[in-house]
Amino acid sequence: MILVIPDHNNESFDVSTYGLISAASKFRSSIHILIIGKDIKNLACNISKLKNVSKVFTADASHFIDFLPENHANHILSIANNYTHIIFNDSFYGRSIAPKIAAKLDVAPVSNVMKIISDNVFSAAMYAGRILANIKCIDPIKILILRGCSFTNEDINIDINNYADIENITVSNDLGLSKLLKKENRVDSSKIDLTEANVIVSGGRGLGSKENFNNLLMPLAEKLGAAIGATRVAVDEGYAPNSCQIGQTGKIVSPRLYLAIGISGSMQHLAGIKDSRTIIAINNDINAPIFNVSDYCLCGDLFEIVPKLSDCL
Repeated sequence: MILVIPDHNNESFDVSTYGLISAASKFRSSIHILIIGKDIKNLACNISKLKNVSKVFTADASHFIDFLPENHANHILSIANNYTHIIFNDSFYGRSIAPKIAAKLDVAPVSNVMKIISDNVFSAAMYAGRILANIKCIDPIKILILRGCSFTNEDINIDINNYADIENITVSNDLGLSKLLKKENRVDSSKIDLTEANVIVSGGRGLGSKENFNNLLMPLAEKLGAAIGATRVAVDEGYAPNSCQIGQTGKIVSPRLYLAIGISGSMQHLAGIKDSRTIIAINNDINAPIFNVSDYCLCGDLFEIVPKLSDCL
């Protein structure tokens, strides 16, 4: 059986949840969901109606509201031995809990999973996305940290005939091992990790200079809550730091939305964005290779289009 631990904010699920369930469906086994939080009855009801979900567990208590990993991990471990695979999203929440679960079970977690090849072989990004490796895991319980947006959710929808059982698990007291002191919602495009970003605004040679790169892309990225990316040429020309480089010799990304601005679309760059859910390209060359892989193409002057786009947001 498969256990999925979805990301949520006690009111709604993160969009990655559907990708996790889609990935779990590839194992052709019963899928159970465990939701840990505060006042999560509605979440349990909603996810119980999704196709392929056969059971939903809930752990509902006030000390779960802050998502402290010690308290959450303790309750995942209470049912962990019933499953062959336990799936987390590649997020702060997933990465803070999955290693604790793996250590307690004495197994090795597999992170950055982008493809399920078989029950025990997984394709994962390594070395900051520079390579994709097929990893064979022989542990009795596989702890997987998945890039939710690498998996399509086309087959995951509400099934009016599906009413998965909902079961409350026994909740223990607050362990008191950690405490949330302060929470701040801040979006800084320069500090969003490209490999986990949902939206990426990326620039290439067409921007012409570092000043244009910053002045055009930064405002747009801030409004979209996006990470900033760049092509190899843009990095070589000094428009952006090496940490922003996307492509075969940079980072491999899989955002839900990728905006390619002033990017022609070299083979090495396309290799790094092939798993993007939706690609929008802005270029003044109608024959630019990037248009061949884009879902939406805007052929025109980026210096006119990008400011107008920013103003509309």
